[in-house]
Amino acid sequence: MTRMLTTRRAAILSLAALGLAGACGREPPKTLEPEGGYPVLRADDRALIQTVDTMSVEPTPGGIIVTATGRVPPGYWDIALVPPPGQRENPAEAVLEFRVRPPLETPAPGGVPSQQVTAAQFIPAPELAGVRSITVTGATNSRTSRR
Repeated sequence: MTRMLTTRRAAILSLAALGLAGACGREPPKTLEPEGGYPVLRADDRALIQTVDTMSVEPTPGGIIVTATGRVPPGYWDIALVPPPGQRENPAEAVLEFRVRPPLETPAPGGVPSQQVTAAQFIPAPELAGVRSITVTGATNSRTSRR
């Protein structure tokens, strides 16, 4: 019985020693970062939606969901509520810009029908510390909700 335990201990110690020896002298793990680093992020080049029609703020566990609607001509895409670049000017106000990307192809001439679009953004509770109002901004107007 003791011989069996001694053999097991010897086997375990041998494997541990091999594992440690194999880790010595290795180069550090490679990263997934591309050679030359990641590209520099550029500013959001999407246009502001013309008009923000409605806005709502819904509490959720862990934060809030801000939802906004507006109208755009057909073909507009990549619609989102995004914070403006840089730091907040007023720490008591959270501002989101309602941005859309225009169509890739020029629309056919004629009447310009419009379609309703909706975008939403989750804001976690830690980012809401001290915030008293939330504003969604479009090109010609903005909507604000007070907390």
